[in-house]
Amino acid sequence: MSLKPSLLSVTATVAAITMATSTISGVAAAADQTAPEKPPVTRLGSAIESDLAQRDEADAARQRKMDLQEQALQASQKRLDADLQEEQSSSDGSSSGDSTKQGEKSGTVEDDTADQLARIYQGMKAKKAAPVFEKLDLELQIAIARKMRERNTGLILAEMSPNAAARLSMALAGRKASPTK
Repeated sequence: MSLKPSLLSVTATVAAITMATSTISGVAAAADQTAPEKPPVTRLGSAIESDLAQRDEADAARQRKMDLQEQALQASQKRLDADLQEEQSSSDGSSSGDSTKQGEKSGTVEDDTADQLARIYQGMKAKKAAPVFEKLDLELQIAIARKMRERNTGLILAEMSPNAAARLSMALAGRKASPTK
């Protein structure tokens, strides 16, 4: 007697083989999906990438600048605190040596004031600055004029009255002004 395979056993065998091949192809497809493919680079894509890189660099530069400013601010704060403590300690035990320090501080305050006024007068139009400048004390005029740029001083002198301009010019030259007739 010959054994013929039954239709059911043939179908089961074919189904098992099909399942095995689909499983193998599924595993291969999953392996391909885990390694992401880089999309093709287009002009727009490269422009966007370069733009993002520039923004990142600008942000990093801005962050570095802010860090430096913060460090400078902290250093200034420490200096101010140290100066304040020194001033408080010197005012607690004031002696004859403190009067010279006070004189030095007032000299720097006057220099700072002259610097500030020089910047203000340099920013003004000479025609408007001259009448105000004339009314200042001669010593203050000298201090401000020496802090200003020569061109600005010349423009203001040109707009001043002849007597006031001559008096200031002589004082800047270190000579006494001759008495006016």
